[in-house]
Amino acid sequence: MKLAQMGIALVLLGCHGAPPPCPPCHCPQQMECPPVVRIAASEPEPLPPDLERPEFEAVEAKAIEQPAPVEPAVFPSECRVDNGPPPPSARHKKWRRLAKIHVGQSHLDTVDISPDETLLLVMSNNEGSVRIYDLKSRRLLGNYPMYSAGTFDRGEAMFWRGPGSEPRFIFGNEEGITLYDALTGEMVQRLSRTPCWELRWSDDRTILMANLPRIPAQTSQLAFYEVAGPESLTLSRTYSFDKRMDGWDLACENRLLAATFYPSDDIRLYDLAQGVEPRPIWTVPAPAYSNSVDISPRGDMLAVGGNRLMLLDMEDPGRRAEFTKYNNNLDTVRFHPDGGAIVTTSYDGQVQVIEPRLEGKPLRRLKLLKHQGTANVYGIAFYANGTRMVTVSGDRTVRIWALRGVK
Repeated sequence: MKLAQMGIALVLLGCHGAPPPCPPCHCPQQMECPPVVRIAASEPEPLPPDLERPEFEAVEAKAIEQPAPVEPAVFPSECRVDNGPPPPSARHKKWRRLAKIHVGQSHLDTVDISPDETLLLVMSNNEGSVRIYDLKSRRLLGNYPMYSAGTFDRGEAMFWRGPGSEPRFIFGNEEGITLYDALTGEMVQRLSRTPCWELRWSDDRTILMANLPRIPAQTSQLAFYEVAGPESLTLSRTYSFDKRMDGWDLACENRLLAATFYPSDDIRLYDLAQGVEPRPIWTVPAPAYSNSVDISPRGDMLAVGGNRLMLLDMEDPGRRAEFTKYNNNLDTVRFHPDGGAIVTTSYDGQVQVIEPRLEGKPLRRLKLLKHQGTANVYGIAFYANGTRMVTVSGDRTVRIWALRGVK
């Protein structure tokens, strides 16, 4: 469940104050926890309270010095991309609605397509259940409760991408990451006992990333897991950030990490091959309320969604363009698999298809698609060949969109 949505939920429920702090990271007793890598911000740490008293002013003036500015890391030459002709975008003007599934639950914020493209996973953070549909018939196959208590809980579900022919999905929450049978809802295996709220696969499906934001501390811990078999994960490394990470993605064979942070409201790019404490390659201001990022398929552009869409050059973030024609904040930004379009969902009932061009001009819309009214639109999922995509919304529906000529 996204943090922006949690805030809305708390207001609607009449709650006051921040939720309790998250439990600390822990591993099964038989496993040795990998070292936690701490990534600090570039600004100096505040002085200890004692040094702010008047009687310590003289000591402070003589003994306390500001740390030297941290030199930025260098963009790795191995990750440079030949900026050839951009992918064609003309066909993305031809998206249309193919089908609609009426789920009947509000706050549908999660959607995923199974690796064999026969099943659809949908989750409402209001209901707290994972629903599995047959994509061909659009028939509901199962409805599996995930939350242990209450609604608007924390956690995320998606299909398992490891080896094996049986359909599986994973659910991550404060109890860890658990593997389930997609056709029966039965628990198959506890993959990790490390808490998390948000999950994302690397593009090559070899790395599962699990983010644990800590509130009210506003920090994050990002764990990297490698798929170790049909029903297992290996925790390879963990990074601890001194700001809350709201959106992230990997590029360049999982070497570059791009992420947005709060409350610093910035975007940072890291080279994870630097070692145990990588420094940002660059840091730039992010759009307000940023909570989603995506890197283009060939790794040359970064899309960031907040109160507007920002597109940046990965190597030179000074090259950027924006699209601002939204009536509310964005929820998700994703590049189309062919790289010829960016698809955005927003809290105004709209799905917009944007042409990704860094030419010093405002970005151009290729197609406007709509859910009902102004209900929030959340997740996006693409078919592998890019001819169809799926979105979910607070209008209680799943919409399947297709390029013209596709049935």
